[in-house]
Order: sequence, then C-alpha cells, then structure tokens
Amino acid sequence: MYRYNKLWVLVCISAILLLALRGIAQEPPGQSKGDTPTASDSDVIEGIADEAEQDEEAGIIKLIGHVKIKRPNGYLNADEVTIYKDIEDPRRPVVKTVARGHVDMKDGELTAICETAIFDEVKNIVELRGSVVVLQGEDRVEAEEVVLDRATNKRIFRGGVKFKVAIQTKTKQSEEAAADTKTLDKESKEQSQE
Repeated sequence: MYRYNKLWVLVCISAILLLALRGIAQEPPGQSKGDTPTASDSDVIEGIADEAEQDEEAGIIKLIGHVKIKRPNGYLNADEVTIYKDIEDPRRPVVKTVARGHVDMKDGELTAICETAIFDEVKNIVELRGSVVVLQGEDRVEAEEVVLDRATNKRIFRGGVKFKVAIQTKTKQSEEAAADTKTLDKESKEQSQE
C-alpha cells in the first residue's frame, strides 16, 4: 500500500511540474493555442516527494518530505521545496525556488549543502544560508551565508568563513611554462628534421 501511494505521489508531482513549467495549465488571454510557448528539455525538471500541494491561482507548488528534484544543470534535494511560477508571463514559468531543511544541491560545477537555498531565476542569483559548505573542484568554502551571481560568476561569503582553495604560485606557473616551452621546442625540432 505504501509503495502504491508513493508511486501515485511521484506521478502527480511529475504531472504538476510539467504543467507548471510548460505553461499549459492555463492559456493566457488573447493568445491562440499555436502561440503557447513550450518548454525545451532544459526547462523540464522532474522529481519525487512525499507530498505535494499546488495553488494554480497563486502560481505556487509546494513539495514536502524527502524532496529530490533533477534540474537541467544539476539536482536539488531538501525536506521542503516551494516553486513560485510567473502566472502572468508563461515564457518565464519559474521565477523563484526556495528549498528548506537539509538542502543538498548541484548547480552547474558547484555542489553545496546548507539549511536554506533560494534560487532567484529572474536575477539569476542563488542564496545559500545556514551552515553552508560549497565545493567546486578541489575548493571548499564554509560560511553562514553565500550569495552566488550566476551571470557574473561572483560569490560573496559571509559569517565565519573557512576555506581551502587551490592556488597556483608563480614558481609553479614558471615550471609549467618552462615545460610547455621544452615540449614546443622538441616538437619543432622533430618537424624540421622531417
């Protein structure tokens, strides 16, 4: 019985999210069916949760309990996720996503854990709050709050910042440049001998 209920919730959530993201739940006034924007694969998210609530008039989808969402550029897992969609502009189906409780996420090359994550799709900014740990490649930064500007790739870390960041010193850069020069010299000698 539990397995059947979980499957039913998964099917309902997938249908709700697809309708919300494709903007087909309601056709805007004055727009013919042929003019309705459709979502590309990069606009589709899918996932699971224990429970889902949707307020179509307000443009809010609330996912509760063990939420796991696959996003076009990563994933988002949390205790609760609220998705706010633009009910007046179907070309911009999601304007903000708020995840709360045991947030585990991947956004492009960046992976993070925290207590709250706010994805502002209009400003293209991600805010992470509460015991934030950000990982990117070999780099690791911890802080109470992190603001990531996706457009400029700038990051602001606030509150008890701890970091381990890989840097390249001038000596190491010089060694690599010298090795590159030797390789080029060797290749040019081989080419001239042929």
